[in-house]
Amino acid sequence: MKAITRLSTGALVLAMLTGCSTGDDCPGGDCSTPDGQTDTSSVSPTAAETEGAEMNDQPRVRAAVADLASRWDVSEEDIQIAEHRSVTWPDGSAGCPQPGQAYTQALVPGELLILSVAGKRSNYHSANGGDFAYCESPIQPSKTQPINPDI
Repeated sequence: MKAITRLSTGALVLAMLTGCSTGDDCPGGDCSTPDGQTDTSSVSPTAAETEGAEMNDQPRVRAAVADLASRWDVSEEDIQIAEHRSVTWPDGSAGCPQPGQAYTQALVPGELLILSVAGKRSNYHSANGGDFAYCESPIQPSKTQPINPDI
């Protein structure tokens, strides 16, 4: 019971400290413009924005974007990341089995990257931290977890 009380007290203190701000992002702690709108020009980017930008700079992601741009004859700038998840594939095919191929029958950690252009989506899969590969006929992973849930 003492452990639960300590955890609850620690969570309360953390919540109170998190809510306190020095106002460093906005001079004087006020980010409103004269017309009452919020001025975000001096506000730091959120973790999700930074993470999304960093993800776009990953060579593996850039390679997948370049591949899709070539396949669909579109500009790389038109391609957006619709989803990026850490997954567990049900076998060695990494969610993209090919006819006539045999695969290890073991769970394989990997990633699912879904790119989109004007609402049309395309799957790219990786296994064990390897490069992403285009997957025309994907199967569902056994388990998924968002890498960046704000995408």
